[in-house]
Amino acid sequence: MAKQDTAAGRALARVPEPVRSDPEFIACHTAREARAALSRGAQASYRNGQRWLIIASTAAALVGGLLLYGFDPPTADADAPTSALLRTWLAQDQVRIALGLLQSAALAGVAWGAHLQRRLRTNFTWLEHRLEAEKGRIACAMTALRIGYRHGPESFRAAGVFAVRDLLDDQLIYFDKARALHAVRAQRLLKVGGGIAAAGAAFAALQGLGIAELLLAAALVGVLSPALNSAVTTWESVSGDAERARSSLAAWFALTEVSGRRAAFEAALAENDLDAAEAWLEQVAEVLRADHAVFEALHKAEVGQG
Repeated sequence: MAKQDTAAGRALARVPEPVRSDPEFIACHTAREARAALSRGAQASYRNGQRWLIIASTAAALVGGLLLYGFDPPTADADAPTSALLRTWLAQDQVRIALGLLQSAALAGVAWGAHLQRRLRTNFTWLEHRLEAEKGRIACAMTALRIGYRHGPESFRAAGVFAVRDLLDDQLIYFDKARALHAVRAQRLLKVGGGIAAAGAAFAALQGLGIAELLLAAALVGVLSPALNSAVTTWESVSGDAERARSSLAAWFALTEVSGRRAAFEAALAENDLDAAEAWLEQVAEVLRADHAVFEALHKAEVGQG
């Protein structure tokens, strides 16, 4: 929190006087920072809750697979492609009881976590505050521009520099970093999912070899890979990294195109033309609103609320 407060303080320090001390701008900035803080808190709660649900449901599936695998004792057929060692161990009463208790605890955790998610609605709280915070970013930049205009040409130009930096330059940096970060995360999940799928495909081949030393590993892979693959697929949906990487790249290109017409905004500032400056800044705002709409659509699709 201290780091976020420091960042907010630095951002406010960039706002020129007399805009920074204007009551209208103070109210706008305070409301936006409050929304941003609420958004960060709701996002952390939602992501942590989803992690808990995925871990608990995966654990329940893994234990369930082990219980089913050890339900029957090993057969007397020496050629049967099974792991007698694993089945014999899982068939023990104390092992089955322990696994049953573990599965019950995991299922209880899933039910508890799902109940909290439904009641707290952290997913929609995050969405609401995030969108309002981003709307506030646009509103504060426009407000700063108008306040600067009221205080004369010099303040108008200073306010314009702040507005274009906050809405355009900083967002270009943000989208570039976001694209790279989400792309790396998406690739990591892709590799993990591919590894699990490959391990699952190798399961049948390992069993078919009939080598005793490989049977235990083959049995474990066969039991664990479906649950792990389901967990990876679920987290891909929750994180939305691949989609966010694409949308961040699209927003970056769109902002870059608008930035190429920056001379029109600079001319408006030099000529003390508020209408022309607002019209150009509105082009930047439209790109940001389009990205907000994409974020909202992805988020609602993620939680099944199209």
